[in-house]
Amino acid sequence: MRVEVLWIGKTRLPGVAALTEEYGKRLGRYCDFHGSEVRASRKSGRGASEEDAMKARSPESYRVVVDPAGKQWTSLE
Repeated sequence: MRVEVLWIGKTRLPGVAALTEEYGKRLGRYCDFHGSEVRASRKSGRGASEEDAMKARSPESYRVVVDPAGKQWTSLE
């Protein structure tokens, strides 16, 4: 199984890269783990969004969006 964590643009939070690396080490024993930044493709022309770039990188994947203002779920949910 491949787990890929994508984020839009460069983050201003200094701990994100360190946390991604730490989780990569932990999860790397059980799956193929990658974390990377996503930007809109320059080749796709005007109107291309970061969302389109993310979808292009994971065409048949199960996607989870994390929003700090979103609803918190329990483990069962």
